[in-house]
Amino acid sequence: MECEYKTVPVWGEFNVVGAQRTITLSANPPEGGVVIGGGVVPCGYYITVTAYPDDCYDFIGWTDENDIPITIDNPYQFIVTEDRTLIAKFEIKTFDIVLKPCRHIDLTREYPK
Repeated sequence: MECEYKTVPVWGEFNVVGAQRTITLSANPPEGGVVIGGGVVPCGYYITVTAYPDDCYDFIGWTDENDIPITIDNPYQFIVTEDRTLIAKFEIKTFDIVLKPCRHIDLTREYPK
């Protein structure tokens, strides 16, 4: 739904309030990190959402509620035109560990505990 505004004649002091939209944010998995920047926002405003991964996770991108990729930008800035749900996707960090045996150790032999 596009932004809709109404013109209302008034006398005296007044506040102009346009349409507002809700930007809902979440993290997947929840322990992967935190997200900030959502909430109720006036239609037509720029908003910036940011994902902060936990130390053991990497941020891999934003998706919508149907798991459709939106962007890998972080932070992500856009113009609010409709209610949106954005999910920050995180994945656990993985590491390659290479073991190089010393030439004095026989890795095929069983050692007592």
